[in-house]
Amino acid sequence: MRSSSSPVPDSAVRHEPNPLLEAAGDAVFVLELAGTIVSASRRALRLTGASGYLQGTLLTALVSEVDQPALRNGVADAASSGLDAVRVEARLRTAEKETWFEFRLSLYSADGVAR
Repeated sequence: MRSSSSPVPDSAVRHEPNPLLEAAGDAVFVLELAGTIVSASRRALRLTGASGYLQGTLLTALVSEVDQPALRNGVADAASSGLDAVRVEARLRTAEKETWFEFRLSLYSADGVAR
């Protein structure tokens, strides 16, 4: 009887630094359409105080509770609007305090398939 092997995780997308994310200079989060973080830049990890990675976390969980509905709607709007960027101002919970950020949300697909 042959044992089945488990699928290999997509580590290149999820854990290794992406030069494009790092070149942005700001905190960058790559999300699935539902708003779940797939990967994040090193600056995003430092700002949020994450000790490792944020994969699987909802982006809305990283902002102030009062700003979560606006960010959730922004993610949905960006997913449905195609190429138009959506801007949302929200307080990101950083390691020290909540800091206002302008989130620029847009649909991006490296392989032609929106996630």
